[in-house]
Amino acid sequence: MRTIERLLACTLLTSGCAVDEAGLLDGSEGLYAPYELDAGLDPTPEPGETAGSPASVSTGTNAESQAMAIITALADCPGSNRLIGILENDTIECDLDGTIPKYWSATPLFSSGSPALEALSPSLPAELARYCVYDYVGPEDELESDGYAALFEAVASSSQMPLNSLGADCRGQFGQSNLYDASVGAELEQAFMANIGWAEGEDIDLASPTRARVEVAVLDTVSPEVASDPELQPNNAHGLHMAALIRAIDCPAQRSECLDDVRSVLALPRADWDAAADWTRGGKLGTHADLAMAVFEAAASWRQRRETDPKGTPPRLVINLSLGWNLLGDASTDLTRGPAASTLAAMRYASCSGALMLAAAGNTPDELCPELHAGPLAPASFEELPAPSLSECAAMGFLSDDPYPIFADADADTGAYVPLTHAVGARDEFDQSLLNSRPESTPRLVALGTNAVLDANGAGDSLSGTSVSTAVASATAALLWSYQPKLRPDEVMQLIYASGWNTGALADFDLLGESPEVHRLSVCAALDAACEAGSASCPTLACAAEPPAVDGNLSGLMTAVNAVLTSPQTNIDGYELDEDGKAPVCEESAPLNNLATTQPDIPICSRCNLTIKAGSTVRDDQLSMTIVSSYAGSLASVRLITADVLGQPEYRDLDSLVVASLNAQPDPVDVTTVTLEASDAVSASLQFTLLNGAVYSNVIPILEE
Repeated sequence: MRTIERLLACTLLTSGCAVDEAGLLDGSEGLYAPYELDAGLDPTPEPGETAGSPASVSTGTNAESQAMAIITALADCPGSNRLIGILENDTIECDLDGTIPKYWSATPLFSSGSPALEALSPSLPAELARYCVYDYVGPEDELESDGYAALFEAVASSSQMPLNSLGADCRGQFGQSNLYDASVGAELEQAFMANIGWAEGEDIDLASPTRARVEVAVLDTVSPEVASDPELQPNNAHGLHMAALIRAIDCPAQRSECLDDVRSVLALPRADWDAAADWTRGGKLGTHADLAMAVFEAAASWRQRRETDPKGTPPRLVINLSLGWNLLGDASTDLTRGPAASTLAAMRYASCSGALMLAAAGNTPDELCPELHAGPLAPASFEELPAPSLSECAAMGFLSDDPYPIFADADADTGAYVPLTHAVGARDEFDQSLLNSRPESTPRLVALGTNAVLDANGAGDSLSGTSVSTAVASATAALLWSYQPKLRPDEVMQLIYASGWNTGALADFDLLGESPEVHRLSVCAALDAACEAGSASCPTLACAAEPPAVDGNLSGLMTAVNAVLTSPQTNIDGYELDEDGKAPVCEESAPLNNLATTQPDIPICSRCNLTIKAGSTVRDDQLSMTIVSSYAGSLASVRLITADVLGQPEYRDLDSLVVASLNAQPDPVDVTTVTLEASDAVSASLQFTLLNGAVYSNVIPILEE
């Protein structure tokens, strides 16, 4: 952190601070010194407050620690020149009676934060009207000298906003003839559908076409404008991939009405840490506020359309969150401060609107040292929070005059499992955790998260990660709801969970703190369970969740890969790797960062694979690689990372000749192969470092021959 910022916080709010030569406050423990706040989620609200609302705290005697908490959060918070605070009540304006200093703009978050919110016509609920965004729009040098101090002084001097409700809006949201032969893609797609229990999905959909409409809002990198106009190219296509995967599962018969009900909502509008929001072409990153606005937009827009055009708007809403933010210190997830509190408030609004929300448990930024990045990402971690009850929704002002009927008797159903959101983890074809999964982050529900091909002709890229598994779960929820629309959101999810395959593992987190069994989703088994209650539109099924196939349903893929490798038309560049894998050396602690991003717009090597050959012959396993042509010439280094059945990772750095061969694709090289010893590998990924320093990782399948 800049010394001047810590000094300003002290001189503004107390007279007893000193700064040593290292730029640390006397008594501190360094840049990430712990601090305490005397505010928490108030479990016993006063009249006019609601359970879990940010508690009001005096800005007097504890002002120094409150300001220091904000300053520390700014140091931990990449690219943040934005703060969010919470007004004492909704009758106050965000400009605090005109006292906001020069170069700072004051904006109501949920009514003016984005073009899409400005277009909404319903009046804003009082609870959400309290959230204010403060953006610095002046010269950077003046921000470093006294910009923050001036804003802190204005807030501290006002009785309209508690200083300890102010927080830095961190940009930590994130959302994954050669081997691209169509036969390889087709086998990947067939294996994926078989492994999620939906190989017969198209036939079932065609035989039972009478379904209620369900809207799926995909909160991701893509705006509605880009999603509806093929001439507009997004800055990052992750959101298009997630929407395509949801359509493939929810709408296998490709009926236009079903396809159109999958909508894109821009939640990640920033291309880089310090970039302004691009509300048309989107980006790959977002802030707490960006996500909060997107959640509110998805629910409020749907409610508005339900009220103005009830017959033309789907009566049910699923919100897919294939994204998450890293836990950048306590301040970034402090639910008493504006940034995280705004996301929580928006999600409560969506829950009170009857929306079903699903969120990705998250991927690790370091596959060699995953223990340094443990625990689920938010908002998946919000599965540990209960959804608001009907009475709490009413107290927050989040119900309309005609409450949505899908709550039914949820308040009285004491045995219901009703978290604010449902987290989704990922498994591979053999029920193994993905190599890029975060430790201690497994929720009670997991789904296949590997090798999702998103092109009807088998020519597209395959994606892997918890983004994929979350999209699978969201699509399954929409499918069930379309056949049984009278179910409550929690009932839909309970059917999906109860009908899944028991993996034998226990969840790391859940609403009740009971470490339930981890179940892997099966689409057909879930639909079968939902239809047991009977419905005129339901198909007649006999589906049950199954253990992983012995071959992971990858035998067809092996055949297709071998056909490519043995074809006389394939130009193969082969190499040998004599070195054994190396164990990683991990630091005792990792710096706080936001590297757990989605995969690159186009995965570098989505068709790469590692073949493990049977028998005792040493160094006969084979890594086969064809990269996307747009990355040819841009690779600086490549590392193969594998893990054994105990999850112990090791790495192998590929030779510079191998890197040169990959850079020479697709002409004259079609496929680059490396023979090596990796017989104990059960999961694998490739880590690519580009000449510009960017690092991307692709999970790759392991084939057994």
